Amino acid sequence: MEQGIAMSLTPDEIALAWKWRGYPYRESWRNIAETLGVSDKTVMCALFPERAIARNEMRKRKRRVVAAKKLARPKSMPMETPFTAYAMGCDHRITVPREVLADREARILAAPRSWTAYLQGDPLPGRSALEQRGRHD
Repeated sequence: MEQGIAMSLTPDEIALAWKWRGYPYRESWRNIAETLGVSDKTVMCALFPERAIARNEMRKRKRRVVAAKKLARPKSMPMETPFTAYAMGCDHRITVPREVLADREARILAAPRSWTAYLQGDPLPGRSALEQRGRHD
């Protein structure tokens, strides 16, 4: 076989696979593979060597990409942070000011005036758009 591709099927098994895959039988790849005790990809690559060469090239390419990503990733990078932000040299984490968080907590903990106001989504006293507008004028 050219380019050092390992074959796990003997020439007799390959001939048998061609026979089973041929016209009168038309066995599936899976059935042929189970009968020969190998995977269906092994049978396909044995019958079509160009497929094996392409498959090996694809695996090599994938290994190269994974290795390049491992080299490019900083050791101190937290897993939850997107890789692209660190690769571009910028940090996209958002920080919320403490007073905004405190205001949010106060709004969450404030009891609604009535269940009807709560269910209808009415704002709390002093929080409506009209009251806010009057305060800023």
